[in-house]
Amino acid sequence: MTWLKQYFAENLDKGRNEVSFDPVEPESQKPFKGIASAIPGKIEAEDFDIPGVGSGNESYSDDAENHGDSDYREGTGVDLYKKATGIVVGYNAKGDWLEWTVNVQKAGTYTFFAAVAAANSGSSFQLSLDGVNISSEIAVPAASSGEENYEDYNKVSENVELPAGEHILRLTVTGAWFDIDYFTFVAGANATDPEPIQKEEPSAIASDNLHFDAAHVLADYDVFDMQGVRMGRLSAYGIHEAVRLVKESDYLKNQGVYYIRSRKTNQMRAVRVVR
Repeated sequence: MTWLKQYFAENLDKGRNEVSFDPVEPESQKPFKGIASAIPGKIEAEDFDIPGVGSGNESYSDDAENHGDSDYREGTGVDLYKKATGIVVGYNAKGDWLEWTVNVQKAGTYTFFAAVAAANSGSSFQLSLDGVNISSEIAVPAASSGEENYEDYNKVSENVELPAGEHILRLTVTGAWFDIDYFTFVAGANATDPEPIQKEEPSAIASDNLHFDAAHVLADYDVFDMQGVRMGRLSAYGIHEAVRLVKESDYLKNQGVYYIRSRKTNQMRAVRVVR
């Protein structure tokens, strides 16, 4: 066996693969639009930070599959959806999180407002700043009616304490499922929402000889397709009649989901048209 030992000694290292690794320089996450979002101010949920390079520089955590229908940020794992009002972050599962680089102009108390929608109860989220919680678990109200209704947006709010300067704001999903459109920070505790969502609520005015229902006032409604393209405008006595008119319209040739929005109150409703 001496020859075999000699063969291995002379040839064992021949053909060996030489493997080398070039170290990757870590890069921090970056604001999506190049500069930190100002507080006080409005932040669009879909404008979360661009992920960095290396461990600890992620700007979001989501499952690998993108369930959204928007090409606003191709390649992202975050579920972005087209709505008549723009792009929203949807399909939020428990444990998902998003981060934004923010610049707080002045330390103090701020009122946080968020435009959110959920089909069922149990949805919630929590805010943190640089890894420290700054809010409680904020519940997202369920839609007032309709199965799988993610068009009935509500505003939620909470007072938060913010230090001045540049920070990383994180929103963590603590209860699935809900959509979020945008959020706003207003200086001061219990501040007034600068962009309230108006609900179309029926109200009655009665007298001995008169009964008037505000839901039966003629109003204008815009109709949009799934891409947010306005298809037309109709007049109806309340949103329920507007839904019926859209379903029965001969103008909409293609079946699918359309959206109607009150021009007076901005109330929105999804309508499924079957042909």
